[in-house]
Amino acid sequence: MKRRSFIVGTSQALGFAVGGRMIQAFASSEQQVSQASPSALEQRVASVLEAFDAQGNHRTATQVDKISAEWLAGELRRLGVTHSLEPFTLSRVDPQLAYARIATRRIDGVPMFDANFTSADGISGRLGPLGSDAEIGLAETSPVNVAHTAEADIIPAARQSQHKAVILITGATRPGLFLSNAPAFLNPAGPPMLQDGAQSL
Repeated sequence: MKRRSFIVGTSQALGFAVGGRMIQAFASSEQQVSQASPSALEQRVASVLEAFDAQGNHRTATQVDKISAEWLAGELRRLGVTHSLEPFTLSRVDPQLAYARIATRRIDGVPMFDANFTSADGISGRLGPLGSDAEIGLAETSPVNVAHTAEADIIPAARQSQHKAVILITGATRPGLFLSNAPAFLNPAGPPMLQDGAQSL
């Protein structure tokens, strides 16, 4: 795919994602966009992406999130699109230290947000398969048919286990951490669970 085709397609996709009224606002300048030089069009898209990226880490309910919402509202106003900002309250987890240490090796991970958490001292003990008598259980989840293997089977079993903590290895066809959902966020249960990518071990 040529660079110009990609950027034009991306611009159109962004317009459709915002909704009908945004599309109408863009329609008046459609001829200008179609006649714009490749470099002008690329610069227009690049400037929007750079402005968004420069705002920082876009995590819900952070100051950056607020700045981003106000920035988007300003962009909509500039296009003549009627909009409104609707504030709401929520609970958010901000993980501090989340890792497993095996001998001298430290493996960073992400906790399950709907399980319990450790104290600042963490948990130590023997590592063994989920359901064993080891203090720390070990299980593997997979992005393939995740609703069955992880959320329906493995995670509920981990919640009901007698382990002091559980490490979930997130297997995947590509390197990276495949995080499971946290459907019980408002009612956390079971031992602390740490999610680690398979390539980390």
